[in-house]
Amino acid sequence: MMDKERILALTDGGLRVFCHYLGFEVNLHRNFRSPFYDDKRASCHIYYDKRSSTYKYYDHGNPSYAGDCFWFVSELRGIDLKTSFPELLQTISPRPRSLYSR
Repeated sequence: MMDKERILALTDGGLRVFCHYLGFEVNLHRNFRSPFYDDKRASCHIYYDKRSSTYKYYDHGNPSYAGDCFWFVSELRGIDLKTSFPELLQTISPRPRSLYSR
């Protein structure tokens, strides 16, 4: 199983994880609809966080939906991020090699 830092290194700071689980190539300059609820307007976006050198998700329609790629996958899959992080890493790490390349 890969660790958090290795996954981030292989996925361009988590950007490829977002693209894989969203099912489309993320455009950092465009909003999209939330995968978590019936979003009438495109209110979500992915941005690069310079402090952590990773990509993050933010939802203007519901600011409680915000975080890195690990938070995002845990929300989509219903995995408790705090108590089941190893399970989350296992969920992300065995993905097809295409997840790790452009």
